[in-house]
Amino acid sequence: MPDIDAEAVERRQALAEQKLVKQREGEEAMAEHLADLEREREKTGRLRALRLAAEQAEQAEIAVTAKPKRAKKAPAKAK
Repeated sequence: MPDIDAEAVERRQALAEQKLVKQREGEEAMAEHLADLEREREKTGRLRALRLAAEQAEQAEIAVTAKPKRAKKAPAKAK
């Protein structure tokens, strides 16, 4: 009988150890996932800022180079 109890204890210990290993792996995977999300947000923010700056520069260039619009003359009134 003592052998059966010893085997059961060893199995429980092995299962507990496997559970801890899986838990640590899960925590590491989650930390990596969150770090990836943060890097993606930072990159998106930088790219958005660059795009907005480029659009602003383009609008400024258009405003400078655009010909001023002339007001249309009113049609002559018939007498």
